Amino acid sequence: MSSSVDVVVIGAGLSGLSAAYTIVKENSSANVVVLEATDNIGGPILSQTLRGANGEDVWDVGAGRIGTKQKEIMGLIQEFGLETYPHYNDGKKFWILTDGKIKKYSGNIPPLPYTSLVDMLRYFNKVDGLQGKVNVKDATATAKAEEWDNMTVEELKTKTLWTKGKKIKNLVIFLPFKQKGTIDIMTGLFFGGFRCDQLSVMQYLHLIATCGSWNSHIAAEGTGKIDVRIKIDFSIAIILSATILTLAQGGTRKLVDGLVSHIGQDKIITGSKVNSIEHQSNSAVVTTEAGKAYTAKCVIVACIPSANINFNPPLSIPRVLPGSGFGVQFVITYKKSFWREAGSCAEVMNTQGTMEMLQGKDDHPIVTLFDHTSPNDNPALMGIFGANLAMDKSMEERKQIALKFLKEIFETDETQNFLDYKDIAWKPYDRYPPIESLKETKPSEILSNMLKPEGVVHWAGARTGLAWADCLNGAVEAGQRSAKEVLKTHLN
Repeated sequence: MSSSVDVVVIGAGLSGLSAAYTIVKENSSANVVVLEATDNIGGPILSQTLRGANGEDVWDVGAGRIGTKQKEIMGLIQEFGLETYPHYNDGKKFWILTDGKIKKYSGNIPPLPYTSLVDMLRYFNKVDGLQGKVNVKDATATAKAEEWDNMTVEELKTKTLWTKGKKIKNLVIFLPFKQKGTIDIMTGLFFGGFRCDQLSVMQYLHLIATCGSWNSHIAAEGTGKIDVRIKIDFSIAIILSATILTLAQGGTRKLVDGLVSHIGQDKIITGSKVNSIEHQSNSAVVTTEAGKAYTAKCVIVACIPSANINFNPPLSIPRVLPGSGFGVQFVITYKKSFWREAGSCAEVMNTQGTMEMLQGKDDHPIVTLFDHTSPNDNPALMGIFGANLAMDKSMEERKQIALKFLKEIFETDETQNFLDYKDIAWKPYDRYPPIESLKETKPSEILSNMLKPEGVVHWAGARTGLAWADCLNGAVEAGQRSAKEVLKTHLN
């Protein structure tokens, strides 16, 4: 059985929804259908109801932060009349060293020796200078594309840094206060759990360049990717230089609901995994696992175009780089903000846990924590299990791990007197290719082709974003960009 439509959008995450919304907003007569493989609309955006000090309330348990200078997603927030509010960021922070020792500090400067801080600044300045030379729209046109395609971040780091960590069997042992290890940890946190020797300089610099600088990528105050509470994504929402966050009242889910209401709930079909796309010069046939076929003028793929979808004819070049993500996020609620009363903002950077994550261990799986109090003043904390092995544990097991971790950090039994706990073990329907699978393909070529339509097939998704790629703003920007391509080429 086949249906004829103008556009098929594959993926009902924020990027796919933004694409569909932009099309119907600009062309109300366009017949658009959105196919989603799972039963969830919104991708990693998920809000949950938990018991709070003042009754039930809603918290984001998935993606929930953006930056105030990310114009695409801020534009949607303003368009839908959503409110934001500041995140609590006053007081002591915690830095867990790789040997498990806990250091307390205040302000924006982490508890590292002066020599390490100077070395870190040198490295960041070096990276910022290099990222400015990347051609974001066409990575192959970057002057040093070939060199950076064939260089790893490990090599860049070794050439740049003075202070170093110790290496054993190709694994960096992150010694306390050794700057080389600190960069490994930060790279693992902000680049999907990859080690520096697994990541090309081209991919590394390109992602940073979409944010404007390394400082913006890790979210510096007023400019970063998490100034506003609509981004946690599968990157980490904890930073070295403190950020003032702002949250959308009622959770990020309201943004998704606004998009859905304008697109039309009946136009979004969940449980519709796409098996194949047969594309020709002026049309395409999209077939789902259930055998439903859609004939369309064009297609927007707003998910990872991996081997899960068969393209006929095959794609001329792979359009996805290797990737991974953090699998579990949790929220725990309390009657009072005992951490604030003790003079803390509850921000934790666990370098020990991150080191173990990169080594495939899970002895200390929680890599970050921060205040997640709701706009209704219901106290809560949010944390992220970085270790993929946490995915295999039950929610009860993860809760006990979280409670133990919280007691070690705050040194009070009040951590155990919680009201509610929920976590989400994300098991993405999409699968990134293994890093070994793309050795014969240059990262710059993939990065360039991720933006280029292949006939009537267009591309969206956070990874294709030209502004804060891999963030929610990148998802919105990519959706809007692909929609404009379709409107101009196929629906004019």
